[in-house]
Amino acid sequence: MCESKDHMNKGCGCANDAASGKMEEGKHKMKDACERGKEAVKDMAESVSDKAKSIMDKDKNS
Repeated sequence: MCESKDHMNKGCGCANDAASGKMEEGKHKMKDACERGKEAVKDMAESVSDKAKSIMDKDKNS
C-alpha cells in the first residue's frame, strides 16, 4: 500500500512513462515495417514490369 499520494503519483508516473516509451517504440517499429513493406512492393512491381518488357521484346524480335 502506498504511504502517501505523492509516493503513489510518482509510481504511476513512472509506469505511464514506461508505457508511453513502449508505445513510441512500437510506433517506430510499425512505421519501419510499413516502409520496408512499401519498398518490397515497389521492388516486386519493378521486377514484374521488367519481366513484362522482356517478354514483349522477345515477341517483337520473333
